[in-house]
Amino acid sequence: MNIIGIGAAGCEISKHLSNYPAYKTYQVDTDNREYKNFIPIDAQSSHEDYESNYTKLKLGKLKGDTTIILSGAGRISGIILRLLEQISTKASINVLYIKPRASDMSSLQATRHKICNQVLQQYVRSSLIESIILVDNEKVESIVSNIEIDNYWHPINCLIGDTFHMINVLNNTEALLKSNNQVPLTAKIKTLSVVDLENKKEEMFYNLEFPRAKNFYFALSEDYMRGNKELLNEVRDYVAREEVENCDCAYAIYKTDYEQNYVYGVHHATFIQEQNLDL
Repeated sequence: MNIIGIGAAGCEISKHLSNYPAYKTYQVDTDNREYKNFIPIDAQSSHEDYESNYTKLKLGKLKGDTTIILSGAGRISGIILRLLEQISTKASINVLYIKPRASDMSSLQATRHKICNQVLQQYVRSSLIESIILVDNEKVESIVSNIEIDNYWHPINCLIGDTFHMINVLNNTEALLKSNNQVPLTAKIKTLSVVDLENKKEEMFYNLEFPRAKNFYFALSEDYMRGNKELLNEVRDYVAREEVENCDCAYAIYKTDYEQNYVYGVHHATFIQEQNLDL
């Protein structure tokens, strides 16, 4: 899979994913922070200038599954539509979209976020993009505890990157046992979650409204599975509690070599998120 990170947040998550051999990563920004596969672009004074002055990125023979990671609040996100135009005939494109904390955005940044966020979701609804995963930094910050100020973004970006990666791994691994649900073909707007297995508490990466399907991935240690004879009933009970009207839930259970248990969720929606916000 190709990963193209745009701007500071996108580049840092792309850089983290470069630690996994499954990805070919690129980092696109105006400044190189010792990135492994950096593609420089000239700084521009506005969102519009990034689009109008765009020159094709040197991505080589890019093809296959490609995920673009960006935050729409930054000026550099102005390149996104031109980049999609450049690679749309070569790649199957998904977007991992990072929403900054609302209180940290200026009014101009908030406007850029709203426009970029809405346009990309419309592209998904029109099938010009395969899917979009929405992540709200404010939600992710609340999950990570004891963050040091001088290294604030690193654990946040790592949690986003690692969750994205593990779900990709599990999607390409045969489950020991699973149930099935029907994810509507139009449910291409998504978010991720992590679940505290002991307390059965789910932490969402974005407040996704009107989900149509939820999939839960239980990646469990061998020792835990051997010692818990009620495991399957517990998993089924948890998933059953997550079902709401017009939302079908499913689970998949995997045995891992990790000592710790991990549970992840993917929520799918057809409804465009934040669409009632004024531009």
